[in-house]
Amino acid sequence: MGKFFKIFLIIIVVAFQSNSLVRGQVSVSNLSEYQVGNLPNNDPKNLTSFYNQLQVSYRTSHLNLGLRLESFQASALDRKYNEFTQRYLEYKKDWFRVRVGNYYGILGRGLIFRAFELPGVINEDDAFRIRYALSRDVDGFLAEANWNFLQLTLLRGESLDSSLPPTIEKNARSLGLVEGGQLKLRPYYWLTVGGAYARYSQPARQSFEVGSAILGLSLNPLVEKIALKDLSVDFYSEYAQKQAINENIFSTSDADPHALYFSANLVYKNLGLSIEHKDYHDFNLRMNDPPPLVKEHSFYLLNRATHVLLPEDEKGNQIELTYSLPGKAVFTANYSRAENQISPILGFDFEEKFLGIDLYVSNAILMKLFVDQGKDEFPSKGIADRLTGGINLDWQVDDYNSVGIDFQAQEFSRTFDSKKFNEYYGSVTYALSPKFSISLIGQRSDDLFETDDPKTIEIESDPKNWLSIATNYQLSDEHEIFLFYGKRRGGPACAAGTCYEVLPFEGFEVRLLSRF
Repeated sequence: MGKFFKIFLIIIVVAFQSNSLVRGQVSVSNLSEYQVGNLPNNDPKNLTSFYNQLQVSYRTSHLNLGLRLESFQASALDRKYNEFTQRYLEYKKDWFRVRVGNYYGILGRGLIFRAFELPGVINEDDAFRIRYALSRDVDGFLAEANWNFLQLTLLRGESLDSSLPPTIEKNARSLGLVEGGQLKLRPYYWLTVGGAYARYSQPARQSFEVGSAILGLSLNPLVEKIALKDLSVDFYSEYAQKQAINENIFSTSDADPHALYFSANLVYKNLGLSIEHKDYHDFNLRMNDPPPLVKEHSFYLLNRATHVLLPEDEKGNQIELTYSLPGKAVFTANYSRAENQISPILGFDFEEKFLGIDLYVSNAILMKLFVDQGKDEFPSKGIADRLTGGINLDWQVDDYNSVGIDFQAQEFSRTFDSKKFNEYYGSVTYALSPKFSISLIGQRSDDLFETDDPKTIEIESDPKNWLSIATNYQLSDEHEIFLFYGKRRGGPACAAGTCYEVLPFEGFEVRLLSRF
C-alpha cells in the first residue's frame, strides 16, 4: 500500500499542476451507517457502532485515479479500523485500457476467474462483529484491448478473502496470486471463438494452471436467409480444465477437474426461451465464480432460499420461458435442477419450479403473482419439500403517490424431519415520488432453526415474529437517508448471483448516502 499511495499522491499533485489534466473532474461518494442495537439475546442491548466508506476519484478524458477509505468503530467492542482498502490508477484511450491497483474483472463467464463487488452491501460476520464492504477484488495489474474483431485481456494480482475483515493481517487473508489472460476473436459477426488461461499460486497449496475454450454462435444470419422474421437464436459454450493432460482435454470425467457451461437463447416475437447446462467437478478455485444456473428472485422468501452453487461437484440445468402480452401481462416459467455427488455413496439434489405472472390490471395497478415448489437437500439447508406463494400489488394513485402491498407464505419440511414448518412475510409501502417512502414490514416463522435459542438447554418452539419500519428520504440531489427501526431477520441474501449472510439485528439504524 505504501509505495502505491505515494505514487498516487504524486500523480494527484502533478495533475493539478498540469494545465492538460486540471480540467478533470473530482467525484466523491460516501456511505455512512450508524446503529444502536445488537444481535438478539446479546449484551449490551444498546451497542453503538459506526461504519463509513469514502470513495474519491479524479477523472480526465484518459486518466482515472481512485481511493476507497473504510472505517469502523463500536462502543463496547475493542475492534476498530481505518484502512485504505482500494486504490487504483487507470489510463484509457479509444480501444485500450490499463489499470494498476485494485480492479474487478472476469474471464469468460467466470469459470476460471471473476473479481467482483456488491455495491451498497455491508458485510458483517458473527465471529468478528466488524462491518466492511463486500467485494472480491484483485490488487495488481489489468490491461484490456478491444478491436472490431479481437478482444485481449491480461491480468496479474493478488486477491483477499472477502469473508475476513480488514483487521486481519493481509497474509492471513490472501487468496494468492493469479496471472492470466483471455483472447477472443470474432472473424464473422455471427461467430466468436477464444480461450482464457490463469495460473494460481495460493498459500499452503501447490501452484496450478487452468485453461478454458470459448465458442459463441449466432444463427441470426441463417434466420435472415430463410426470411423468418422476429426470430433471434444464439449459443454460448465454455469448457475449462485444471492442469489438463493432453489425452484428457475436454474430458468431463470425474477423474479430471473440469467445468462445462452451455447456454442457448431464443427470442421470437413476444416469446423468450433460455436453456442452460452446467457440469462442474473439483473446480472451486477460490477466485472463480461459475454461473450458478439458479433463478435469482426479487421476492423475499424465495431470495433467502436461493440454492448456493457447489463447484466441487455439481451438475444441472435451468430452463426459463417468458411470454409477454404488451400492456396486459408477462408470464415467466422457470425450472432448475442440480445434483451434488459429494462422494460415491452420498449425494444431494436441488430442484425448483417457478411460475410467475405480472398482470397489468389497469394503467395504475400492477399485480404480481407467483407460486414456487422445490427442494434443496444439501445439509446446510436440508429442505426436502418447499412450497411458496405470494402476491404483490403496486397501485400508482397519481403522478406522485403510490401504495404497495406484498404478502408471501411458505411451507416446508426438512430431510431429517417430516414436520411442516411455515413462514410468512408481509409489507405495506407508501411512496411520495421521488422524495419519500415508508414501509411497515412483518415476518413470522415457526422453524426451529429460528425459534430455538442455542444458549439454552430447552428447545423453544413458539413462533417467532419480526416487525420493523423502514423509510428513505431524498434530502437533495446529493444526499439520501435511510432509517430502520425494529427487528431484522438474519439469514442468507443474494444479489447479482452471489449469496452472503445477513446478521439479525434489533434496534435503530440510519444510513446516509452522499454523492458529489
